[in-house]
Amino acid sequence: MQILGASAQATSGLHAAATAALDQLRAVTSQTVHLSVLDGLEVVYVERRESPGAVRMFGRIGHRGPAHSTASGKVLLAFLPPEELDRRLVGVRLARRTPYTITSKDQLRAELLRVRARGWAENVNEAQLGFASVGAPIRNPAGEVVAALSVAGPVRRGDGDNLRRFARPVTECAVQISRRLGWGDVAGHVGGIVVTGLSDPAVAGLAAALYAARSSGVPIEPLTDSHPAMSVRDAYRIQQDLVARLVADGDRIVGYKLGLTSLPMQRMFGVDSPDFAPVLASHVHPDGAQIAAASFIRPRVEAEIALVLAEDLAGPDCTALDVASAVSGAASAIEIVDSRIADWRIKLADTIADLASSGAIVLGAAITPIGGVDLRLAGMVFTRDGEIVATGAGAAALGSPLHAVAWLVRTLEGVGASLRAGQFIMTGALHAAVDIAPGQRYRAEVDRLGPIGLRVI
Repeated sequence: MQILGASAQATSGLHAAATAALDQLRAVTSQTVHLSVLDGLEVVYVERRESPGAVRMFGRIGHRGPAHSTASGKVLLAFLPPEELDRRLVGVRLARRTPYTITSKDQLRAELLRVRARGWAENVNEAQLGFASVGAPIRNPAGEVVAALSVAGPVRRGDGDNLRRFARPVTECAVQISRRLGWGDVAGHVGGIVVTGLSDPAVAGLAAALYAARSSGVPIEPLTDSHPAMSVRDAYRIQQDLVARLVADGDRIVGYKLGLTSLPMQRMFGVDSPDFAPVLASHVHPDGAQIAAASFIRPRVEAEIALVLAEDLAGPDCTALDVASAVSGAASAIEIVDSRIADWRIKLADTIADLASSGAIVLGAAITPIGGVDLRLAGMVFTRDGEIVATGAGAAALGSPLHAVAWLVRTLEGVGASLRAGQFIMTGALHAAVDIAPGQRYRAEVDRLGPIGLRVI
């Protein structure tokens, strides 16, 4: 069942499932709490718990508002299928509520990608000056997002926190409601994805299968075929086991790569969230490298922007500004992606386990300082044998390469890891991946960062 309006039929069972969590969340946060559903491009408040404080949010049960300017609305829009979101936005003008409201559809799409990536949304001064909100998704038994839970209150001008400190309790209460609706009768969750908890022997067996496929060049069936309830956490456990095997062979971690950061790539593979994996030294090649197509199973190529770290980066609240201050510069890069899963029949858990479908990386030697450079606007032209095959810009990577790395840092924090000075991060494809074949030459030219190329042999 997908809830699209505020009718009694559509919200059947939701009120009963949410009552205790709404009261709990108000007690924990002392903020106004809303339960919302989506109707077109409007968010509809179907339950409300008033803040005990003197300053309260305007609104009432049944109140409607533009979804693009609220945390709950962003959550509900973010988890729509991409084609459904596009359909709803056709011919629509995003109304400006305040000077901070997002009114560009491209900026909204980038914001919604970030919401999907971290699993919760925020609005600061976007719907009403002086107020902020944080929201998280509620899911039905099929895992579909059918409602949103949010807290709203006045902006704290002193520390700039703006209710982010409540992201965890809001998310936890949203999961509590989801479970009462019948979603995920399991041990835990990561970013709104069901967690099943594969046994250690099962994790080791799947990692061994991927390791063998890398060594033999013979693909295997999707891991999610034999383990259909495999979670994101399970997939990262498999990835860690696989990395440990490769490091034991003498390899070493020199950076990280982000995958599926752009909407075209997510659509290509039918997934809706970024992923990441360590980059191993054996995968890195210099500009102009000759790389054998026969070394891979089903290789594809894509151009990216890489960021090189001058300082360590860690923490759950990492921002794009933190990233900008920690990097020594940016470089043009090309990545060959490959899958040990037969015919690229991957789901998100499959590609995560398979080192985010890593293959090889060609990294430019010239590191360009990014002071004064807006990487969102860095245009890229990708050619094959001199003919243009793709174009893109830095904004394709979760809205900005800086935002992409900030997402990675926050995500790594959740698994007890961080980025180190000297490492580099591949921030995600700027276009849909292109199939490769022997004899081809590829060249990527990124504005302000220069060209980089490879030859496929």
